[in-house]
Amino acid sequence: MRQEVDRLLEDMTGMTPHLLAGSGTLANEAMLAQIKRLNSKGLILVNGEFGKRLVRQAERVNVDYEVVEELWGQAFDFEEIIERIETEDFHWILMVHGETSTGQLNNFHELTSICKERDIKLCLDCISSFGAVPFSLEEVWLATATSGKAIGTLSGVAIVFADHEIESDDNVPSYLDLGLYATDIPFTFSASLLESLHLTLKAYPARYELLNQRFHKLQEDTQNWPTLAAGYPTARTFQVVEDIRFLVEDAHLSGFELHSASGYLKVRELFQVSCIQPEFEKDWEHFIEFYEVYHRYHVKEKARHSM
Repeated sequence: MRQEVDRLLEDMTGMTPHLLAGSGTLANEAMLAQIKRLNSKGLILVNGEFGKRLVRQAERVNVDYEVVEELWGQAFDFEEIIERIETEDFHWILMVHGETSTGQLNNFHELTSICKERDIKLCLDCISSFGAVPFSLEEVWLATATSGKAIGTLSGVAIVFADHEIESDDNVPSYLDLGLYATDIPFTFSASLLESLHLTLKAYPARYELLNQRFHKLQEDTQNWPTLAAGYPTARTFQVVEDIRFLVEDAHLSGFELHSASGYLKVRELFQVSCIQPEFEKDWEHFIEFYEVYHRYHVKEKARHSM
């Protein structure tokens, strides 16, 4: 089964997968351990919470880096980044592909050609984007993914993709040493997690179309809602404005859980709706019925108080 899982993952990305028992955070730690082996300076791009987390992880690993940061929900200015790459000595770039904290899908393809020309190694956090939308990882050095996000199976499998052979390094902590995973699974791995991942991967590429249909339905039904950013393929991030100030709480009381509990969402008064859950169509239909009644009530109340 392991070989079949590896084949399916390689077919989806064109890169060699290394499977670790753990969360997406572990995958990023293992990727950073490889970056540290380069002993060179890099650039970390940030435009949301998960970019910030990469910076915090990089700080712990003690790699040499600088940061380019945009406002939350703002796309990167790649012309500015390319200009900086051309004038400074960077050997690697690290960025989040799917910044779910804002609903931004970052277009890393803008960097692949310039990175190739200057022998800069492009590294991606694809933890939330892998399985959400098809994309090529050609010209990417390392990328991370996990079982517990868009592909829709149990969490607990961390994945690091590589476009090159990785040798073991005694200076890297053994659990993070991808060289040990190159030919085997060196540590205890849950057979049930592997089987679950195998079954889920077999749903591709058909699942891409299912998620696409769901997202267009979500997009259509919320086109007038105040979004923070556009373009993310499986979720939308909304700003709390006066007309829907208590929507999250009222939805909870009616049995609907909108994603709003994370600290980075609370402090910015944001909430999210995702369409990756198994029974999205039925759940979303019920929520829209609730929302239509909720919206009519608040419009009437607002009109009554303004008289």
